[in-house]
Amino acid sequence: MRLPSEVAGHWRPWYNLLQQIPGVEMEDLNAGCCGMSGTYGFKEEKYPVSMEVGSELFAGIRASNPQAVVTECATCQMQIEHGTASSRASVDILLNAYKPGARI
Repeated sequence: MRLPSEVAGHWRPWYNLLQQIPGVEMEDLNAGCCGMSGTYGFKEEKYPVSMEVGSELFAGIRASNPQAVVTECATCQMQIEHGTASSRASVDILLNAYKPGARI
């Protein structure tokens, strides 16, 4: 799993929790901000700018070809989905990790 760099160095209990799941390997992605900036990227006139800000992150995600991209931030998740078509909430990983026969 890859993590957007905006969460690197911040207190991340969810990151520590996911690392405890057998079979889950986590890796921080140091590739910049997603560009959403709260509700900034939701504005039609700001969307292209927000996608440009996130372009380095999106390229890093595509280059690493992870099984999953995880973020705790719902707006970051939406922006990453727009830039890469791939993102999951950390709680989704946790929930699926303990379902019988589930794939993480």
